[in-house]
Amino acid sequence: FMQIAAMGPGAIILFSPVYMMFGGQQWQIGNEWSFNREGENASFKVESECSYAGVSGLRGVWRQDNVVMMDMCVSPNVALPLAVTMNDDDGKSSHQMTLVEFRP
Repeated sequence: FMQIAAMGPGAIILFSPVYMMFGGQQWQIGNEWSFNREGENASFKVESECSYAGVSGLRGVWRQDNVVMMDMCVSPNVALPLAVTMNDDDGKSSHQMTLVEFRP
């Protein structure tokens, strides 16, 4: 993990184990799934549509014990998230990235 962290927030997002929780799940507005992470209750919900840099996507929110840990906008047409905010354990924003330009 330290090697990934040394590459910066982009690498943390790309290689984070949190993405394993998305495996096989359908991203449709309203879909939600729960799981147990280190003994704490966690959930992920696809909450709405979103758009950044002219690209449309879906907004998903990961909560751990009702605290927002990650809020992201993703599109199947773009390899990286369109926007992502990763919060610390208290739910305070710690890293934020937003797509500002996209050339297909």
